Amino acid sequence: MREWLECMGGVQLGGIITDQSVPMAKAIQQVLPNSRHRLCVWHILSKVPRKLLAMKKVGEVHEKMKDVVWIELIRSFKLEGNEWLNSLWEERSRWVPAYVKDTFWAGMSTTQRVESIHHFFKGFMNAKTSLREFFHKYTRAIEFRANAEKAATANDDRRKTKIKSTLMEVQTVCLALIYVLPGTKVQLSETVAEYTLIECIQVGDPIRHVTRGLKVTVDMEKLEFNCSCRMFEHKGILCRHCIQAMEMTNIPLFRRSMF
Repeated sequence: MREWLECMGGVQLGGIITDQSVPMAKAIQQVLPNSRHRLCVWHILSKVPRKLLAMKKVGEVHEKMKDVVWIELIRSFKLEGNEWLNSLWEERSRWVPAYVKDTFWAGMSTTQRVESIHHFFKGFMNAKTSLREFFHKYTRAIEFRANAEKAATANDDRRKTKIKSTLMEVQTVCLALIYVLPGTKVQLSETVAEYTLIECIQVGDPIRHVTRGLKVTVDMEKLEFNCSCRMFEHKGILCRHCIQAMEMTNIPLFRRSMF
């Protein structure tokens, strides 16, 4: 890892996602102390059947863990004494979404993209592949991938998708599923205000309505918008809550300095 850091000119990663490897965690702590280390959610959830093998309702536990309703999970299934779950709770700041939203992850929470690349290259080479063979097989793999992408693009070009609905009709349906209602405004200072917005979402089958409150802080002097959902910091995508706040503050244009 030190060699890798040297190749990067000493620039540490903003964030790094790994499995629960203890040696890897120690190496990151020593070599990349300023990098935000996050645990792969997919690896954690994949261990549920094995770690809770004796439980009859292991499937229900797996679903509950996706929402990380922790207290409800532990009490409902009487898992207070489970060492593995207790260790996960101690490390919650490294894998529970609410604790890692202050860092940019480009929408990633797992190492599956890397795992898929590993799986792809294993079809062309293995641990016994010599250095001379590696370059030849690596070139073949890249050519195969490029040809597959070209074929997929050609198939898409031949397909003609007919959309019967108008854009306005699609927008109307989406607004019925997810929408943000204007809420209250609290003036924190002469230039800073806090808006409390209500988000309504239709989920599940049968459909049920879920609402939650979010806060958007607006600094009119600096033109800065900060939402409690942290979507912009986490994914780099402007959230609908900030857009609603812009409408409430009558700001007509998006500017880079706002975020």
